[in-house]
Amino acid sequence: MYREERLGKLDYKGYVLPHRRGRAVGSADDDDHVLSLKFAWAGEDKPVSTFLLGSTPEFELALYSMLFFNRREKNRVSLDGVAVDITCYRIKSRYGDKVGSAFPVAK
Repeated sequence: MYREERLGKLDYKGYVLPHRRGRAVGSADDDDHVLSLKFAWAGEDKPVSTFLLGSTPEFELALYSMLFFNRREKNRVSLDGVAVDITCYRIKSRYGDKVGSAFPVAK
């Protein structure tokens, strides 16, 4: 993202706070493992995009692929002892199912 922003292709618009019951707005702690951002890329707004903190793109691709083959939309996985909810939407086509969208859910 940094490189795309430096090239003028991406416009970072800030982060999105997750909904948290009983916690002050804007508070973060060691239990936060998901980051949600707002940005525009090539002129197209992306109101929310969610990332796992501390993982690699290769890990996320492998994780989302595994969950896609699991065939469930709502999933809970344990990553280094931390429970993470991940949504994986499918797109059905005449050529077979495809990943529509896969992302961690910020709580």
